[in-house]
Amino acid sequence: MVALGLQKLKRLIAANRFVEPLMVFGAAILVWMIAAGFDVFEFVHSLTHDFEVYELDELVLLIFLIGNAGYYYAYRSEAKKNREILLRASAEDELDWLSKHDSLTGLPNRRFLQELLNEKAESDPSSIGTGLGVLSIDLDGFKKANDLLGHSGGDAVLMEVSERLKSYDGIDVAVRQGGDEFLALVDRAKGRDPMDVAEEVRAILCEPVTCDGVTHIIGASIGISYYPEDNSDLAKVVQYADLAMYEIKRLKDQSVVRFEPYMDEASHERAKMETDLLTAMNAGEIRPHYQPLVNLETNAIYGFEALARWTRPGYGPVSPEAFVRVAEDMGVITKLSDDLLRMACLDAKAWPDELILSFNLSPVQLTDPLLGLRITKILDSVDFPPRRLEVEITESALVQDFDRAADILAQLRSIGVKLSLDDFGTGYSNLSQLSKLDFDRLKVDQSFIRNFQSEPKQMAIVKTVLSLGNSLGLYTTAEGIENQEQLKVLQELGCGCGQGYLLGRPVDAAATLEMISGMGHGDLVSVQKLAG
Repeated sequence: MVALGLQKLKRLIAANRFVEPLMVFGAAILVWMIAAGFDVFEFVHSLTHDFEVYELDELVLLIFLIGNAGYYYAYRSEAKKNREILLRASAEDELDWLSKHDSLTGLPNRRFLQELLNEKAESDPSSIGTGLGVLSIDLDGFKKANDLLGHSGGDAVLMEVSERLKSYDGIDVAVRQGGDEFLALVDRAKGRDPMDVAEEVRAILCEPVTCDGVTHIIGASIGISYYPEDNSDLAKVVQYADLAMYEIKRLKDQSVVRFEPYMDEASHERAKMETDLLTAMNAGEIRPHYQPLVNLETNAIYGFEALARWTRPGYGPVSPEAFVRVAEDMGVITKLSDDLLRMACLDAKAWPDELILSFNLSPVQLTDPLLGLRITKILDSVDFPPRRLEVEITESALVQDFDRAADILAQLRSIGVKLSLDDFGTGYSNLSQLSKLDFDRLKVDQSFIRNFQSEPKQMAIVKTVLSLGNSLGLYTTAEGIENQEQLKVLQELGCGCGQGYLLGRPVDAAATLEMISGMGHGDLVSVQKLAG
């Protein structure tokens, strides 16, 4: 494209370069013809001979030489100007190329893609032939490779991926959309099946990449859409390919997925939920409810866990897992969590001083180095004692970035906040990592409690976790207690604390105060009373 532009410009310059000289020479010939007709030369010759004393012939020669020198100077100036035009045009073409291509990989970028889509939109649909296949490609495991190899190593991986996409004949256009996301166009008029191409591309990208002697294997998630079957607007088809790729990330059980209409519907619903979520956050409509935490030896409530609740207008109650995930994806989980913690601390100030407030932190928050400082500021602003706060960390959060999580937990521990490891047994962390952290409590995930009485393996896991907690001097809390049989077995096994619908459902702040006021001065209540 750059070469063609320069050639065209050169032709124009070459054409214009000779127009003016030809006109000048033509005028000179015309003047010569007129002069010849009137014998001007003989007249001048006779004049200079008659007035030799005035050196008129030398004057004529001087005028002739000066005229030629002026023409030569003008020619040199024109040539210099043309060279500058060529250099400027070359620089502009280079800048235009750079603006439409990724500086690292050399692949076309989003701007190139947008111009291509605009060009296709303005052209006759029949000119595209039988249609296109659009592949939205996202690398799996690139973040780990980047962390392991460093940024320079990560760049080398991206360059290798780009070279593989460039060299594969089944792709007509490959675009780097940003980060580790790529897009490829497949011309179906050439008899290519986009599904087959996607499988082959994935196989190519899954081949090991070696960088500085380190071999790393990455994968690829590929969403596919078809033009014009999925939509007559090619830009929409590209969007659909992205939706199919995001569906892979959500399901986590496939690597190549074809776009389906329900994905677009889900996307619109997701966008609406994002809007409603922001509105609810700004209006303070997402509020904490409180579920009792019970000492199974004394049947006393020792605290409450704050659980976020949102009743979405027109939809009813929304699962916390659903809107928390949306908040994480939108990047507003920090604000949501801070607001909920502030509200929960204000509510808990009305409880007896010995009752603790348990509060969950999102795994995303464990990557924020300022988390400890923000929690400290919230506690100070509402004058809530740090010793009464117990933050719950999921085991999966430790797996994502152990070192950073350990630093944040140490900050919280230093100000007196208690630490609880939630969903223990589901995050695949190793015991050597856990031994480096100073937790106060282990919470046995409800997935182990659900059928542990009738499942020997589940029973063995529960016994092991309880034994581990006792050995480490940690309190243990069993989640998801829903019937008397589960409660009885856990008490027999020596589980210190419990939580679940049998012991009390989450209720709002006012109902929580009523529950506390009914506990009496001894702070002891029966499990049956809580269940009722």
